[in-house]
Amino acid sequence: MFSHAEFIRIQAMTGREFTIDAACNDDGSNSHCSVYASPKQSFFKHNITGEHIWVNAPFEQAKQWINHYKRCKANSPFDTSAVFVLPKTSNYDKIIQGMSLLCEYPKGTQLFTIPTKEGGREYINIDRTIPYQLIGGITAPNFLGGAVR
Repeated sequence: MFSHAEFIRIQAMTGREFTIDAACNDDGSNSHCSVYASPKQSFFKHNITGEHIWVNAPFEQAKQWINHYKRCKANSPFDTSAVFVLPKTSNYDKIIQGMSLLCEYPKGTQLFTIPTKEGGREYINIDRTIPYQLIGGITAPNFLGGAVR
C-alpha cells in the first residue's frame, strides 16, 4: 500500500479530493478512498468521467489503467483527472506523453507499507533500486509546470 501520509500530501497538492482508488484488493482494506475498484469490481468497468482517480496499479499492467483513464477523460477533459504511481523507467514514456510529472522519489524512498501484527503499518522496500514517479493527468493551473519533490 502506498504511504497514506504521502497520499494525503499528494491529494492536497492536487487541490481536489480523490474520489476513486482504482487498484485495490477486493475488501478495500488497502484503499485510500471510500470508493474503490478491485478485481471483483474492475476499474475497467467503471465510468470514471468527472472523477479524480488515485492509481497505484500493478506496474506490469499500468498501461491498461492509463489507457482506460484516457478514454474516459476524452469524454470530459476538464473535470476528469488522475494521479498514477509508476516506476521511473522509459517503459512509460510514450503512454504518459501529455501528462505532468508531479513528484519524483529517489531510489530507496520508503513509499509502501504493509500491515503489522499489532494492527499498524510499517514501511517496506519493494525494490530499493527503482526510483518512482507520480504522473498526473491534471488540468488545474497549479500543475502546468509540474511539481518535483
